[in-house]
Amino acid sequence: VRPDALPAGANLRTDAYKGRIFRVEGRVAPGPRFAIEYRGETYDLWSPDRALFDRLRAAHPAGATLRFYGELGVFRDRWQFVIQDASWVK
Repeated sequence: VRPDALPAGANLRTDAYKGRIFRVEGRVAPGPRFAIEYRGETYDLWSPDRALFDRLRAAHPAGATLRFYGELGVFRDRWQFVIQDASWVK
């Protein structure tokens, strides 16, 4: 889902968008969790590839811009984008 394809004010935190792949560009959020600010909300970031996750976290401190494709989901009641592969990072 491209950002320009979303209706203005669309709430992504619904079942309708769960599991969909989004093109995301946002600012890394401050705090202990690796998260991104996207469309006025904060989403956790995760990757099943631990080495990729660690590289992304080390290379993108709070305030840095990060562009990627991410699968929207929920884990332990927290909304997140899952980056499945290094090729998803742009």
